[in-house]
Amino acid sequence: MSARITVIGVFTSYPQAIKSLEKIDAKRLANSEISVVKTLSDSFRVEMAQELFPLEELEGVLVSAGTIELPDLGKTAAGGPLAKILQKQPEHGITRALMHYGLSDTKANFFSKKVGEGKTLVLCETNKEKANQLANVLEEAGAQHVEKWNKSLDKPMYPNR
Repeated sequence: MSARITVIGVFTSYPQAIKSLEKIDAKRLANSEISVVKTLSDSFRVEMAQELFPLEELEGVLVSAGTIELPDLGKTAAGGPLAKILQKQPEHGITRALMHYGLSDTKANFFSKKVGEGKTLVLCETNKEKANQLANVLEEAGAQHVEKWNKSLDKPMYPNR
């Protein structure tokens, strides 16, 4: 059995994040292990109200999509396995949920702050063999701070592209 790698990145544009998820799904790089998190600010709700119940268009890609009230972020749209963790224990917030995927406390806080700033977080868990390709898809779609993490290491795995 191949080692599972977490690939994470943030997007300034929600539509870019959606396009990256569609590409990841089409290339079968993460199967049902795709997660997305976006805070629901008032301006975002107004902008996107016609286009989405935040994650509705990705119903076939994301499992457990819905809105969650998180203590560290407020009203948040989340889908995928990460959303399932957040729904079970919303009081722990996103930082602790990210640590479940092997991110260090420092990096989990970093990504939590990025989501709090309005960025869209995409997190995928995949096989080691697909991790570089998945990271490339995120970067090509406009993701920033793309990193790969392994639960057994306490540091990011830097890409060998």
